[in-house]
Amino acid sequence: MIKLFFVVILLSTTLLGHSQVQFGVGFSMGYNKSFDGTTGPGLYRRMPLENKNNFPDYNFGADGILKIKDWLRVKAELHYSNLGFTRYWNPDLSNPGTGDIKRIQESKVAVSYMDFSPKAELRFLKLGNFDAYASLGFQFEFKSGKWEKTTTLEGRETDDDYVLDDFNKSQSGVVGGLLLKYNITPNWAVTLSPSYTYFFDPLIFQNDYDHDIDTWLLNLNKYDLKRYTVNIGVEYLF
Repeated sequence: MIKLFFVVILLSTTLLGHSQVQFGVGFSMGYNKSFDGTTGPGLYRRMPLENKNNFPDYNFGADGILKIKDWLRVKAELHYSNLGFTRYWNPDLSNPGTGDIKRIQESKVAVSYMDFSPKAELRFLKLGNFDAYASLGFQFEFKSGKWEKTTTLEGRETDDDYVLDDFNKSQSGVVGGLLLKYNITPNWAVTLSPSYTYFFDPLIFQNDYDHDIDTWLLNLNKYDLKRYTVNIGVEYLF
């Protein structure tokens, strides 16, 4: 995947002598929705007990933009991303034993990531100050931390770790979407960016998971992590 990105960069630079290149920066934030093929209370594959998305996931970050032609841009995005859920250890209060785990009511968990996404954007529509681009690229995600807040049956809160799921430390995938851009001035613009990411790994590490690329191409694994994202932002071209 990294080789393909460098091919895109190489092809793009062949146009530099025939165009007025512009550099730019962008800032955006938005909403994430992650899922896999799991149905039922587990939420994600290999998650025990009952888990729910009770609060929205989000991301924010900065972009570096290289405008090669009016219709062609290359972008590198660096974003902080959050994935959260609530685990219910005693959803019906029927297990008030004396052990630590049995005395837990719920744990709120947030897993944080740093995302790097190289993309190519091709404009397919222009109406006055409005531009629409198709976007395609890769996403590389690296786990940066985990926050947890647990509530016991007695109502006491603790920061101790009870959710010990082995979240993958890194994962990669392909991302596609749209860039809807309204140009306020020749330099300033506001943006709306819906996208869909397909990762080549599940959320939680599984040593029996098939990572063979040939098998993956012939038979997509339904437990691979997927994500919808909608971001709003601003751009400035120098």
